[in-house]
Amino acid sequence: MSRGIIILIEGISNSGKTTLCNSLKNKANFEIIPEAIRYLENRLNDCGDNILFVPENSNQEVLNQELLFDIEFEKLYDANFLAQKGENVVIDKSAFSILATANAFQSSIIQGTYEIAEKFFHEYEKKIARFDLAKPDLSILLKADLEISEERNKNRKHKLLNIWTSPITRFKQERVLESEFEKINNKMILDTSNMSKEEVYKQVIETIKLMIGRDISESLH
Repeated sequence: MSRGIIILIEGISNSGKTTLCNSLKNKANFEIIPEAIRYLENRLNDCGDNILFVPENSNQEVLNQELLFDIEFEKLYDANFLAQKGENVVIDKSAFSILATANAFQSSIIQGTYEIAEKFFHEYEKKIARFDLAKPDLSILLKADLEISEERNKNRKHKLLNIWTSPITRFKQERVLESEFEKINNKMILDTSNMSKEEVYKQVIETIKLMIGRDISESLH
């Protein structure tokens, strides 16, 4: 039995991450490792808005970070477990998003939390190495312009708070994500603003074939 592949989907809010994850699940039989808040919802049987709050001070942000880095390790562990069983896996968001959010939330009230997140991230990387976990075979960064993002938010069943869609938050998060992706070899950066869900899906499938050498068309329903 051959090992499955692990794909990471990253990006700021309303860039199309979860939509792409669902397309890979429904059309190519990928197993989804959901974003951290969904993990917590399943574990605690509660709505994400009642579990993690937008921080009002540095202590709250650091507590959020500690919890989320633990969840991100669990996500990668689960992805490796499934891949070893031959399943293809797609991960919705990663520890990169914790860094991006820490940068976005830094202000006169919340200070120094990005530097703390960087320390947590280094510990997270060491833990991955200790457990000999494989990192994603392909990391995909999705982007979308402000107008499209706002339109997508209107069409969500659960609309995001304004803090997540504001231009300054988007800019600060995207700057960190782009910086982290510069360090990755197997990556794809895709602006989904003027693309349909099907076009995004097809381009990702083709990239998987070209960069990983895995034709997953046989997995299609």
